[in-house]
Amino acid sequence: MKILHINDNILGGGKEQRMIQLSEGLLLKGIKVEILILEDRIDYKRINESGIKIHCLEGKPKNYLTLTSRLYRKIKEIDPDIVQIWSSLLSASFISVASFLLGKKIIGSYVTVATSIDFFHKHFLLKKIDFMLADKIIANSNAGLRSFKVPHKKGILIYNGFDKARLNSIKSSEELKLQYNIKESNIITMVARFDKAKDYNMYLKSAQLICDENKSVAFLCLGKGPMEEAYKKKYKENKSIYFLSFQENILNFVNASDVCVLCSDNRFHLEGVSNSIIESMFLKKPVIATSGGGTDEVIINGNNGFLISPSNHLQLKEKLEYLISNNQERLKLGEEAFKFANNKFDLGNKTDEYIKIYNDLLN
Repeated sequence: MKILHINDNILGGGKEQRMIQLSEGLLLKGIKVEILILEDRIDYKRINESGIKIHCLEGKPKNYLTLTSRLYRKIKEIDPDIVQIWSSLLSASFISVASFLLGKKIIGSYVTVATSIDFFHKHFLLKKIDFMLADKIIANSNAGLRSFKVPHKKGILIYNGFDKARLNSIKSSEELKLQYNIKESNIITMVARFDKAKDYNMYLKSAQLICDENKSVAFLCLGKGPMEEAYKKKYKENKSIYFLSFQENILNFVNASDVCVLCSDNRFHLEGVSNSIIESMFLKKPVIATSGGGTDEVIINGNNGFLISPSNHLQLKEKLEYLISNNQERLKLGEEAFKFANNKFDLGNKTDEYIKIYNDLLN
């Protein structure tokens, strides 16, 4: 059995991380797996040492017909049994057409958020094409299956898998603080790209208010994107806010944190199930996150973290101050978070779920 994963690129996003972890999990179970990217942009450098063969379409296609033709030839050359598509809905439509013409089984793994695509959405027709050509459509949240209106006969829920072997090579908190010259005793971390989908405005407004009152708290911002420089400029006077861009070794930073945060702007984006939340849970860190989408399937409010209202930086401030000053509650929430994640997001179990789908499709 050979699986070909196809994505636009391997930039530093949650979807890309999931694709890599699944590929590594499949390799461990003896499944042949290769990856095809449409543009040569890779943030996760560890993929180059994984033993997974990476293909890249050469040059920039002049038009969509040329793109489909190149995809057809490349997929034919690789000759997988199953094509698993992780790309944007636009790219997925051309990948799906090329794969369909070659008679390949097609799995759509592009339902990674819970933002609705209704009749008037610009991607509505693309979604219809992709869904029509796919044999199975896998979402990482029930919210995503509902909001995309995935056909019941094709839709499958598989939550993100986490490779616990990643926990074996983490820096100590002291080492990381020394490396990045972090003097504060408490660390709050948000891991997210800098674009309109993630509400850094909410996170940083809350951070500024806390820093005005408490000089012992550091706020880390881990991610990159088009809005990064604007926020750096706005908060450049606050030396307790650290803009650290994309970091591949994200677990080092989560490990050093007391609390992790994920603020989403629900006007533009509803989360599926976020990798950053799961990673925090496996490191026994309580998470405060914007309610909505798949986040509500992961965080049990007051049990393993806190759900807060969208755009409410004062509520975020309140929860952060409560956890900063209450070590026992932090530890309790962290332990519950770990139990929940360990039971629900083990990579080995998730990989087995995928293999069952592969076998069912081929048999």
